[in-house]
Amino acid sequence: MRRDAEFGQEQAQQRSLLAALHGAGQPPHREFAALAEAAAAACGAEMALLSLDGGERQHFIASHGLDGIAGVPSELAFCPWTLRGDALFEVPDALLDPRFASHPQVVGGLRLRSYAGWPLRLADGRKVGALCVLRRAPHRLDHGEQTALRSLADAAGAVLDAASQRVSAQHELQELATRSALAADGAGVGLWELDLAGGSLRCDARAADLQGLPAQPTQADWRAWLRSVVIADRRPLLHALRRAHRHGGRFVADIRQPWADGSVHHLRLAGRLMAPSGAPAQPSAARPTRLMGACWDVSAQHDLAARLEVEHELLKVTLQSIGDALITADAQGCVNWLNPVAEQITGWSNSDAYGRPIEQVFALVDELSGDAVTNPVRLCLAGAAPSSRLATPPVAPAMLVARDGRRHGIEDTTAPIRSARGELIGAVLVFRDVTEQRRLAGEMSYRASHDALTGLVNRA
Repeated sequence: MRRDAEFGQEQAQQRSLLAALHGAGQPPHREFAALAEAAAAACGAEMALLSLDGGERQHFIASHGLDGIAGVPSELAFCPWTLRGDALFEVPDALLDPRFASHPQVVGGLRLRSYAGWPLRLADGRKVGALCVLRRAPHRLDHGEQTALRSLADAAGAVLDAASQRVSAQHELQELATRSALAADGAGVGLWELDLAGGSLRCDARAADLQGLPAQPTQADWRAWLRSVVIADRRPLLHALRRAHRHGGRFVADIRQPWADGSVHHLRLAGRLMAPSGAPAQPSAARPTRLMGACWDVSAQHDLAARLEVEHELLKVTLQSIGDALITADAQGCVNWLNPVAEQITGWSNSDAYGRPIEQVFALVDELSGDAVTNPVRLCLAGAAPSSRLATPPVAPAMLVARDGRRHGIEDTTAPIRSARGELIGAVLVFRDVTEQRRLAGEMSYRASHDALTGLVNRA
């Protein structure tokens, strides 16, 4: 027994097929009319019809000898009995058959006496209707007539199957178009098409709205539209189109478009050149005839980028202005940036130091032994807990060996740099040159412990 969902889907497919083949105002299909006429001739019948099952009603998509009858309720039709089986269903004499002896079309109406029908099948095995012949006199089909009716039913099924596939393809295209439109509308994307030969530009309602026009599908002259773009953006746009033509048909361009209210909006255009065949244009292929694409507003991204640039410059000026030396490194311990004070002490310029291991730019040795000291940035990156925001303790006594070999006594502090999600993305090293302070401290310590005249160590 078929599940209700499967039956419902099958009924929907039947209705779609009926709408395509037997819609209101559509002319009869010549193929089906010819098949009905051929069935009547092959079986020597007065009437023949090709019926599609519509559930509660049988729809006649072609008939012979039954002009003016488009269908009948299923309870008054013979065809549903044909669909119960897989082969010929025949009623040689309806008056002698208890199932049909009191049928309205037997005792009145058409006064039918005999019926023979063969199921119509699609390629997927679905039975969608019947090809049948009818007489007003008793008759049983002979072998030749049965064979002819079956062959004609198979031919009708093949024609119906082709029509069903067309209907399915149309529905799939319609669903795809609907989904694409919903996705584009939800993402704030407008669609447009440029006729390169005629110079007309067609935009959907969303694309028109993005350009400050009334939110409805519109058609405009390409040159007039180009004049609405900020002058400085026209040449790059045309250059992107020419480049797309030479290298495969795809293009992306950002433009600014003033609105009537005086505001200027940033739009991103993305599209592809189309060949005369309707396929995407390829390099060195036939001259493209259309340009199809999408557009969306990127004003917010441009505003954010501008604000970030200002904030970056402010931060950069601030860091360059502080009196301490500062070096930032990434999570791998490679230098990202030095401020001017750090450049002066280390002897490395910002451009030369970028990307180098921190040990090469900030080389430390023990002040007393001269042995290499583990770099504090490495210690910070290796030992900083994901939730920690505490700086590592100063590493001292240590000396920095500058690029030119000079040594500086330094004091430094290193802290991890974390992302908003708490991930370790680098470290910042702040240090100062304390060479002079250490020299003075050493001198004062010496004076405190030695006689000023003799230079001898003071006795306690």
